[in-house]
Amino acid sequence: MEALVNYDEALLRGLTVHLTSALKRLSLGLNLYNPYTADIKTFFPLAFNTAMDLGTKIEKVFSIKLNDDEIAFMALHIEAFIERKKDMVDAVIVCSTGLGTARLLEQRMRNFFTDTIHINRITSIQDLMRNPISEDLVISTINIKIPGKHVVVVSPFLDEKSTNRIQKISNKVLSERQDSNSFGKLLTEKLVYIAHGAETKQEVINKIGNDLVDQGFGRTGICQAAMKREKMASTAMNNIAMPHAPIDFVVHPCIAIYVNSDGILWGDNQVNIVFFLAMNREVQSEIEQIYKHFNNVLENKKLIKKLLTAKERMRF
Repeated sequence: MEALVNYDEALLRGLTVHLTSALKRLSLGLNLYNPYTADIKTFFPLAFNTAMDLGTKIEKVFSIKLNDDEIAFMALHIEAFIERKKDMVDAVIVCSTGLGTARLLEQRMRNFFTDTIHINRITSIQDLMRNPISEDLVISTINIKIPGKHVVVVSPFLDEKSTNRIQKISNKVLSERQDSNSFGKLLTEKLVYIAHGAETKQEVINKIGNDLVDQGFGRTGICQAAMKREKMASTAMNNIAMPHAPIDFVVHPCIAIYVNSDGILWGDNQVNIVFFLAMNREVQSEIEQIYKHFNNVLENKKLIKKLLTAKERMRF
């Protein structure tokens, strides 16, 4: 998942204030203790994962080292942003008549749909077709069709008919989001592993990563990239670990499940279940629903116990 593809001004301000002081502290070798780090990992995995992606970029640019506590502080700002936009539809505006008209349409959208639709960007038809579309809704002044995407063609002045069409489609998007099986579509029986005997984090990540490459889900280098993220901040909590693959190493999004009842040494922890999350821009618009379902899985003690005692691959 790309770090902070869509954001609002409140998130930008919050992260800027926090990182300004954090970078000064870290340059002096000072760390700030976060008493809620373990809870943030447990309850806000999407925010923590996004903070790790952002942290990788920050480390590279500023040549500093972030720890779990700093990542968790960043995750709180990101979680607040996720909560703000939970019931909002992400949209992109496509306009062929010039930036001025596009900005007028954007402003009128904000006036009519300020609490329900978030305008991520304004783009040309050429750029829209050239890159993956992560938004739920395409609002266009041009009569276009995009397979698999909701498109609403409107007047640049956003008349009443246009606003009614937008409202109808945005309601449909939210309804589909509630009924989505986005998490289930990432699971496949051939990416469920049952192992025995003590293992290490490196061994398990190598096994999963190499198999993802062999089966066409991942690209060469996925193991090293996942290990690099683990060195920044461990994804282990209780007896579960959730390593992630950066989007550049993911060909097709998926979730691999690795179970070892004998235990896997994961830094200072020992885990028995590993969920290896490999996601890319294909599922960007569904990411919140994926993590919502994932949270439900993590809290389902019966399912976790069933996984731990599994003797063979389970169907999902």
